[in-house]
Order: sequence, then structure tokens, then C-alpha cells
Amino acid sequence: MYVPIQLFDHKAVALLDTGCDTSIICTHLLPDDADVRPTTHTLLAANSTSIRWKVNIMCIFGLQVEFSICAVITKSVKEFILGLGIDFLSENSCCWDFGTGYVRMGDLWVRLHQCFTEQ
Repeated sequence: MYVPIQLFDHKAVALLDTGCDTSIICTHLLPDDADVRPTTHTLLAANSTSIRWKVNIMCIFGLQVEFSICAVITKSVKEFILGLGIDFLSENSCCWDFGTGYVRMGDLWVRLHQCFTEQ
């Protein structure tokens, strides 16, 4: 399920991924002057293959309010997405209401979208 967001002055979508331990950003979402930092994270796909990553980045994305995440940057993600892992979902006390198709992030209820469409 996807959430429409504003990231680095661009419209994007975030994939909510409860099976991912770490939030992930694909490299083409980053501005040239992004503040990136080395990481010791090791990422494995569901089939246990290694995912190539670069560095951690602290970024703010907005819905109607701003959220801050620390994410791993990778070229392995093909879609124009920010993957919000269980780290973000837990830290922000997110509550996913599967029946209504909404997720609560902090005090904000956000409508989820089943289909990814590039904006």
C-alpha cells in the first residue's frame, strides 16, 4: 500500500512495508546536495540476496505534517518510492486500519492507495 508524500520538493509515494526492517530511499529521489552519512547496515531481500546500499540519510517528508526518517539509500529499488519500514512505522506509532484503507501516523490519518502511479 502506498502513501502520497512530498519529498525534497517533489511529489512521490511511500510504500508501507512491514516486512522491511529499515526504511529505504532509491537514489534518484535525492537532491545533489543531500546530507548523506556512512552506514553499517546490511540489507537482505526476502530471498536472502544482498541489496546494494550506499549511505544513511536523515530526511524530512511531508504529508500534511512533517516526519523525519533515517533511511538507507540504494539503487536496487526500481520504483520511484520511499520505502517506509517497520522502523518508521514503530517509531511513529503507526496504526494500519486494513478495513478502511487508512493508516494513522502520529495524529494524522492518511488514505492508502493500492496501486502505484508515478506522479
